[in-house]
Amino acid sequence: MVDLPVITIKKGMPGWKESVPMAVTGGVGSFGAMFSKAVNRLTYDPHGLLQMLHIKLYEQKRAKNRSANVVGKLLSWGSGVNANYIELSGTQLAQVLEMAEVASPEGLKAGAAYLLRHDFAELAYKALREELG
Repeated sequence: MVDLPVITIKKGMPGWKESVPMAVTGGVGSFGAMFSKAVNRLTYDPHGLLQMLHIKLYEQKRAKNRSANVVGKLLSWGSGVNANYIELSGTQLAQVLEMAEVASPEGLKAGAAYLLRHDFAELAYKALREELG
């Protein structure tokens, strides 16, 4: 775990993952994508941040448990969930790092996708739970 970087920038989606939904929905899927990008720029209140972290950590742990076999790894790859990281937007990442009492790196972009190592996300989750009681 120590040899994995704490934060990485998520690479872009393969072309087929973007084109298949567009073909199936006849282009309507782009409206949902625009809405999703807009939501990723919003800041969370403490309770919303706790819920978001809870869900992302839950999915990450499921991916880690599935990674013991090839079928599980394939399922995780298809769903886009990483066994060692949780995906956050720049805005979400800044909020989570603040809760973990870690300085945010310079140049975070609000809507960009980042991967945060799960142990740092768990630190923030525990700190937030203690703060909220």
